[in-house]
Amino acid sequence: MKTLFATLLLAVGTLTSSADVLIYKLKLTTTETGGGFSSKYSNGGYFVLDAESGEVWRIVTDPRAKTFYYEDFSSATIDEVTGAAGKEYNVVTQHDSWTDTAGFERIQHATIKGAKVRNVDIGATTLYSIPKSFTWIGRELGSYTTGDAFLAEITGSLSLDLKSSKISNLADDDINAALDRLASLLITQGYTQE
Repeated sequence: MKTLFATLLLAVGTLTSSADVLIYKLKLTTTETGGGFSSKYSNGGYFVLDAESGEVWRIVTDPRAKTFYYEDFSSATIDEVTGAAGKEYNVVTQHDSWTDTAGFERIQHATIKGAKVRNVDIGATTLYSIPKSFTWIGRELGSYTTGDAFLAEITGSLSLDLKSSKISNLADDDINAALDRLASLLITQGYTQE
């Protein structure tokens, strides 16, 4: 799928030897139900894609605690779908399951969909056909340390951060350098890494 991602994004020209990085601002709202309670909270951060390798990472921020963490999102698949009148969309889907540190199974699923826009300049030598925004729908099922099950329902959006994308691409950042640059920015804003 990683090769497919580079093919899907390419609009004009060929990929260069430098990594072309796409940076999206992330805004999520989670409604969590379980253990006899319901709560709602928001997270922000960044969704960072390497157009050359297809590698995908998230930086998730908690504005209440002023913390952030990295999440490898490279298990996601990226597809192109065509709607009415030939309108093209990129769809990112991720399904993951794991055992948490308390020994409980967790299952997570996310679907991200965005309409493609042609000839977007992200500060690279290539113009891309990419979504400038995505909608996010996801669910996570797990258990609290008490053993009570919970369901987290997640909605949100991603919006292309042209400024950060151009800064990283003009500096010839690969995805790791772009993530470091974003983490440094968050640290200057008073965030600490979890």
